[in-house]
Amino acid sequence: MKIFVLLFLGTGGLLNAQDVSAFQLVNQTFRNHCIQCHNSNSSSGGLDLRGDGSTSQDNLNRIYQNLVNVLPQNTTARGNGNHLIHPGRPDRSFLYRKINGTFDPDDELTGGEGDQMPQDMSTTVSPKEKEYLRQWILFGAQRDGLPFDTVLVSRYYAGEGLAAFPDGPPEAPWPGEGFQIKTGPFFLAPGTEDEFFQKYETGLQEAVEVPQIKLEISDFSHHFIMYESTNGGIDLPDGLRREQNHANVNIITGVQRTEDMVLPEGTAFHWDAHYVLDLNAHVINYSRDKIFKAEVYLNVYTQPAGTAAQEMHAVLVPNPLIVIPNTGDTIRYQQTLRVPEGPQIFVWGVLGHTHRYGVDYKVYELDQNGTRGALLYDAQCADGIPGCFSPYFDYQHIPTRFFDHLLPIRLDRGIVHTAAWVNNGPQTVRWGPTSQDEMMVLGVFYVSDTTGLHVTTSRQDGVIPGLMVYPNPAKDHVTFQIPVDEPGILRIYDLQGRIIHQKAFQGSANYQWFPTRSASVMWYQYITESNRQFSGKLVFE
Repeated sequence: MKIFVLLFLGTGGLLNAQDVSAFQLVNQTFRNHCIQCHNSNSSSGGLDLRGDGSTSQDNLNRIYQNLVNVLPQNTTARGNGNHLIHPGRPDRSFLYRKINGTFDPDDELTGGEGDQMPQDMSTTVSPKEKEYLRQWILFGAQRDGLPFDTVLVSRYYAGEGLAAFPDGPPEAPWPGEGFQIKTGPFFLAPGTEDEFFQKYETGLQEAVEVPQIKLEISDFSHHFIMYESTNGGIDLPDGLRREQNHANVNIITGVQRTEDMVLPEGTAFHWDAHYVLDLNAHVINYSRDKIFKAEVYLNVYTQPAGTAAQEMHAVLVPNPLIVIPNTGDTIRYQQTLRVPEGPQIFVWGVLGHTHRYGVDYKVYELDQNGTRGALLYDAQCADGIPGCFSPYFDYQHIPTRFFDHLLPIRLDRGIVHTAAWVNNGPQTVRWGPTSQDEMMVLGVFYVSDTTGLHVTTSRQDGVIPGLMVYPNPAKDHVTFQIPVDEPGILRIYDLQGRIIHQKAFQGSANYQWFPTRSASVMWYQYITESNRQFSGKLVFE
């Protein structure tokens, strides 16, 4: 990326900066505001930001070596795990935090860390200059290269900006409750999208359990995925990056909207000491004229290791063998997940994921014959709960379904996930990472044992637990598995709301219904004497 400005960079004189680096921009800020107190003759805090090298490159090298991964003299900052510049982490970069002032409330100084810079206030570091410094650190504090767009930063701070959190960052957990993580910021031009990964070292000194994670993302987010590194992050580069480069990871969670994940009582994720995350944010700027400042906040709530009875696990299952031609037809794929002689798992949450041509995502349990049984997840319905009267699929905000109980699934029988797309675009699309490509990804949260848990099969008031309708879609008949012991009535409606079939039951039953009239879509409703009810859509192929 090129910019065309003239900079005075010390010994080297005037530079025509067609190939200026991010560090050269940062060094110019030091020269404009900092070297009066931080030079070889008056190195306040033991820091020389002038360098006094024989050439401009030698000068830059000296300053770089004085900053990156160097411990500060301030004992409080050192105790907080700060370096003068910590690649990838502005919040752990003491020099940035000294310059920050009130620019970013996440990175303000704490007691014992001294005053902000410059102390005499004779010169003011502009928001744009502070952002250059932060972006340089966020992208790994490299000696060379310009990984961010200076034009976007300049336009944002010239009044053309749109912030993900215009009212400031969300409130963090109280001390002792947990901690807050931030991804970004990074900047997007109007009508564009970008996707970044970010290594994040938690700095945990001992193992903890995580029973709750609250993810705060903007409406411009396409998705946010939280991974854990399985090898301490040794193969993850510092800071923001576009390359996935994360083979040694497991998923923790993935969302497409703000989500407060409160795990079932007695369960928790297990995070070891020095736990390392890899955070993936995919953002689309829907504004026509504003520069979008993209950020994601995560509140991680913790408890001592050994508190939870069972560990919560998470897994992402992709189906990369998808090809979606641009014919305008509905294209469907399905993938069966079965483990011969596999164990039983207890599922807490299910989610699906597609890109812009997606029109449907469903997950079914398989019965003992290997055919579709209960519909567990319908992304066309609010919260993924099957049975909505007005199905609508929003690929940008596909829901996660969290069960009020832990749903037992036999892996020897398995599940099947299905997705559908309608491609009206200019070309065939295949599996790929951007919204111009397509995806089919299933996420599952589960525990492998319920020992020590108070497992319940109850649902919210007014809803019948465990009522199953299968197969759905069906060909010539559908089975209603009714688990309740009190009398009730089943009604089936056409699309005009007219009752086309009804039947009374005195208690639990398995009932097969064969429609006598031709229709592709109908609705059913089951109501008990105590007014508990369950309703949903029937599809006949």
